[in-house]
Amino acid sequence: MIKKKAIEDEVERLRNIVVKPSDVNNNYLESIGTSKITTGVKMADLLKRPQVTYENLAFIDIDRVELDERVKRS
Repeated sequence: MIKKKAIEDEVERLRNIVVKPSDVNNNYLESIGTSKITTGVKMADLLKRPQVTYENLAFIDIDRVELDERVKRS
């Protein structure tokens, strides 16, 4: 139950974070094989892109708290 709550909380957090276009963010997005952003995009929407993983969002998500490995694999 704790694992499920942790996942739900993290998904909700990602839905509320807006990633703004910047040279740093766009260069990173291109470096992982996905397109630039021209407007603010919710982090959860970036995660829907096939080239983007939760792990590689850590570069952009500087306020992220490290999750338990069991939660990250879910």
